[in-house]
Amino acid sequence: MADSLSDAIRKLEEVAKAKTGIDAEKIRRVIDDLKPQVENLKEKTEDFSKELDKQVHEKPWMAIGIVAAIALLIGYLLGRRD
Repeated sequence: MADSLSDAIRKLEEVAKAKTGIDAEKIRRVIDDLKPQVENLKEKTEDFSKELDKQVHEKPWMAIGIVAAIALLIGYLLGRRD
């Protein structure tokens, strides 16, 4: 995954430089500035995921009911499109 992310960043740099004339070093600085925010978001997402997993294991029938209600709502809304 790290390789694909590095490839994506490299391609982004190439496209941005070709389209906007922005130097790759400026793009790299922006990416470096965003890394702490991305790490913070990743941490929060992992914490949320762990808490959600805990809740689902503690109350599985409630989780099933919530998912079923959401599925019914989506089915109803999609069915009305005709």
